[in-house]
Amino acid sequence: MTDFSQNATPEFIFDRLTDITVDDLKKMKVKAVAIDLDNTSVYDCTITPIKGVREWLKTVKSAGFKVVIISNSFALRAKVMGKMFECPSFGPADKPDTKMIFQAAETAGVDIHEMAMIGDRLFTDIVGANNSGAVSVYVKPYRKEFMIPFYWKKARQDEVDYLKTINVERDLKTIYYK
Repeated sequence: MTDFSQNATPEFIFDRLTDITVDDLKKMKVKAVAIDLDNTSVYDCTITPIKGVREWLKTVKSAGFKVVIISNSFALRAKVMGKMFECPSFGPADKPDTKMIFQAAETAGVDIHEMAMIGDRLFTDIVGANNSGAVSVYVKPYRKEFMIPFYWKKARQDEVDYLKTINVERDLKTIYYK
């Protein structure tokens, strides 16, 4: 059973990374965005960007926001994605550990509260963001994970259960798969 006493309540919730507008980021009062990889900006276990992500990154960067990648993925994959997305990358970050979240903010040249951590996992991305003081932004997972399905089914169910405890029940059946 997941420990629901963790600080896993996101400050903002969006369906997809690409739904977050420049105006949304301005309203969050951030100057930088840290993005997760799997099911947030790339398809799970790939180096293929989710449709629209490259354009979103170009728009966000053109508006003056710094972008960094913070991923629990292995170092080489994070580095490859950093080159592809033309931004610094940090991984494996071991989120919810906050060490690399602070390093990413420093690299972006912003105070931690001026960086949004955007990811699809409550107990890694959102807890890490909240524990560090970054702005926590939850996006629903893009698609079902195919690697280690028994683990992901349980992990995603724990997230659904947690969202219910904080009265976020909107579209749970479309956010998570059974």
